[in-house]
Amino acid sequence: MLRIASLIVLALASAAATVAGPAGADVVAGNVTFIDRNYGPIAFAEAQWETRTASTVTDAFVLTAKTHRDNTTHVFVELRTTYLDANGQPTGGVDLSGGAAGVQQTFDEHNLTNASVDTTVPATSCTLDADGNPTSRADGGTLSASAVWTGQGPISRTNYEDHFHVPASFVFIDRANGPIRLVSATATIGREAFDASSQQVADMGVNVQLVALICPHGC
Repeated sequence: MLRIASLIVLALASAAATVAGPAGADVVAGNVTFIDRNYGPIAFAEAQWETRTASTVTDAFVLTAKTHRDNTTHVFVELRTTYLDANGQPTGGVDLSGGAAGVQQTFDEHNLTNASVDTTVPATSCTLDADGNPTSRADGGTLSASAVWTGQGPISRTNYEDHFHVPASFVFIDRANGPIRLVSATATIGREAFDASSQQVADMGVNVQLVALICPHGC
């Protein structure tokens, strides 16, 4: 599932090379979003959902985080629709994504019982070919996102490294040293609603290291 290591290394190098402000600033460099670990512990919550019909597959992703050193909140949102033919094969699609800082967010960092984010972000819209590659890119206006995470089961504390990859969409690299908890997550992104029945993966925690989010095709 994972992209080759060279893509990850090049993407991180690209992000680091564009830092013009103080060390640890949030960087958006082309198709790479990078939040530097120098911002100290970072509370995060993330989730991915997928829904299907006879003619479409819709994938959604939300990541919200708060950097402790500057007490700034961050969010990244993506909504991707793939169109299918009568045989269930992809014919193309649309990817809508965006991110912002300083968003409205709540987070129980001590017990990891719940988190939420409610915001609207500037978005980029990409038209996709049958292989999921963008063929055009345009201003997508704004994309609204409201998500709620609810802790499920015990809190664990361990060192780990997690790579989460949605093919032709994004790679999420999470290096963590701190408490983490599995969650149930619901969201409304644009006009699409997602609940536990469509949830693919979701968790929340407090990391002393974070995180590279790489969109290899610029979406």
